[in-house]
Amino acid sequence: MPLIELSGPEAVAQRKNNPFATWGNRGQKNRIEPVTKPGFDVPFKMKPGEKIFTVGSCFARHVERVLIERGFDIPMRALFDRPEFAGIDTGVVNNFGTPSIYNEFAWALGEQDFVAEDHFVEVQNSKFVDMHVINSVRPADYQTVVNRRAAITGAYRSFMECQVVVITLGLVEVWYDSTTGYYLNAAPRPTMLRNEPDRFKLHVLSFDEVYAYLEKTVDLIQKHGKQGVQIIITISPVPLAATHRADDVIVANSYSKSVLRTAADTIIAKRDRITYYPSFESVSISDRSLTWKDDFTHVTDEIVAVNINRMVDAYVETKWTLADHQSAIEQGGALMAVERAAQVRQESRADAETFFATFADISKTSFDFAMEHAQFLIGIRDFAGTLEIIANAPENRTAPMQLLKAQALIRLKDGQAAYDVLASQVENGNRLSALWNNYLEAAKLTDDPDKVLTVLSQWTEKVPKRAGRANGLVGRWFFEKGERERALSYYDMALTLDPEDALIRIYRTEALLAMLDFDAAQQEFERINPRLPNEAILLERLKNRMVTR
Repeated sequence: MPLIELSGPEAVAQRKNNPFATWGNRGQKNRIEPVTKPGFDVPFKMKPGEKIFTVGSCFARHVERVLIERGFDIPMRALFDRPEFAGIDTGVVNNFGTPSIYNEFAWALGEQDFVAEDHFVEVQNSKFVDMHVINSVRPADYQTVVNRRAAITGAYRSFMECQVVVITLGLVEVWYDSTTGYYLNAAPRPTMLRNEPDRFKLHVLSFDEVYAYLEKTVDLIQKHGKQGVQIIITISPVPLAATHRADDVIVANSYSKSVLRTAADTIIAKRDRITYYPSFESVSISDRSLTWKDDFTHVTDEIVAVNINRMVDAYVETKWTLADHQSAIEQGGALMAVERAAQVRQESRADAETFFATFADISKTSFDFAMEHAQFLIGIRDFAGTLEIIANAPENRTAPMQLLKAQALIRLKDGQAAYDVLASQVENGNRLSALWNNYLEAAKLTDDPDKVLTVLSQWTEKVPKRAGRANGLVGRWFFEKGERERALSYYDMALTLDPEDALIRIYRTEALLAMLDFDAAQQEFERINPRLPNEAILLERLKNRMVTR
């Protein structure tokens, strides 16, 4: 049975309406490089001050930290206010596999009994460990271990007070205790493996096993949680540090993350009020020199900051102050500055002007920040300022930056300079429509027919699919110059190549009206079938002219 089923029209409509349906390309600003920023659904908002429950691998601890900074109440962190957890790192509550996550919820809710004798093991003289707590925690006296277990159980039970639960899935290589019949959260201590070689087994879980435990966990959350509880699932980008399989760790990790990712999509498709945040995709696809520390397993602090803040920013409606931006950029560096710049550009012009003025120097060292800065300036019609930012930016010869430069020059009516900038770009085989449209606009500004026709020739050769529209735009230029017969010849060529182009038919109708050929204009008008909103607007204006002629 398919995970998702759509009718043909539904599938086509969904693809067309999805702004993230394609990858984009290097010839323009994109969401892939250097830091990948996948789109994601945000079906609800979180209110600062409310309780958020977090469970899973180390990525969950990063989420907690940012949520605390934003004023949220994180019950799992209250655990570390207790004396038995004094001096213990928050990573003690990391939980990596779906079986061990399910165990903790089941014990906390009384769905399973936690039998201390089964799970507390004496490893030294009167020193015990909890088999379900990661083994970096030092053995302690029995009562301390009992108290820690009670505190952990209580912390898990606190999810019932939370409207949002964040689950971060980590891996599928897990250890099984054949004596108790439970999966552990981490590998047994080496001494245990030596002393009881037949007790512990490494299991590489199948999809069915991973999914079964995830589904049972969701069942418990939705059964015992607050009414309408929302669940956000993420996959930790942190890979297996090492594999116990015979495979290369790269291959083993690919299997592990693929199974977890598939399980996440399956539960989201089958249940309501569950959504996915793509931290795994962001880190794994991004430029590795930016995302990974030298051990290739730990994610850089900057990428962590960008990902977590990006997630929290989307789910929390916040009015940023300049101090907030400063703090975030101090954590995440230039990568965070780029993220904040993209957000600020959606806010008021005054806020954006203050932001870019404050952090202007970042434009000199970060290409992506310079792009955001230049796009903001061109948007407020500060074309000279745009050119200054581009001139001082690193990597300012890239196609996206050169296109911005040309657009600023065109706005300043310097067609020759814009033409020269884009001429070098089209020679590289760039097929981007925006580049070719601006190249033609620059040529038209020079008022040189030879340049205009050179662009037309190059455009139709490099991008044959756009040859019709290219001829139509050249026809429009000749029409505006008063060369109506010549304009008609290019319109005719355009419509031969693309008979359904409503914009060119509108232009051709206008030319016929100007030539006082009303019968031909009427015939052309009746063939116009607008497909885009701007074409419908132009058609309505043309209709008024047809009525009043």
